[in-house]
Amino acid sequence: MDFWTKARSFAEEAAKRSQELTKAAAKRSQELTIGSSRISDIVSEASKKADEIKLEALKKADQLKILAEGISPQKIVIPSISLAVSADSSSTTPSAADLEKFGITDDLREFVKGITQNTFQDFPMKERVQHKEKLLETQRKRDESLLTKTYTSRMPIT
Repeated sequence: MDFWTKARSFAEEAAKRSQELTKAAAKRSQELTIGSSRISDIVSEASKKADEIKLEALKKADQLKILAEGISPQKIVIPSISLAVSADSSSTTPSAADLEKFGITDDLREFVKGITQNTFQDFPMKERVQHKEKLLETQRKRDESLLTKTYTSRMPIT
């Protein structure tokens, strides 16, 4: 009989400790949730600002497009480099020596043939990579916040 009494008191003590730990965890979780909601507000505000900047940039791009449409190709003067062509050559194609003089090699020609618009779009820029990392970190924090809120809302607080 003494054994059952000790077991019962041990179980009651364990239940009390469990409730205390649960209350402490709930309180701590609530504190974290409050902090994460502040971060969420900051992220939301930053997102709004980014949208405003994007709209402003689009307006500027439209203005530049309108200005560019007003410029005719005849108004743009591109300085040309005159290559010395020998008098006995009937074609206007510069000689290999002239091209070499300006640093135009066969390797350079092959390289330039491979350049497309995608070459510039796919070029990794440090700012883009850093921005993407910050965005991923922000998303991770938001996900953690949502999980914490969901978990704490389901926990019984006694």
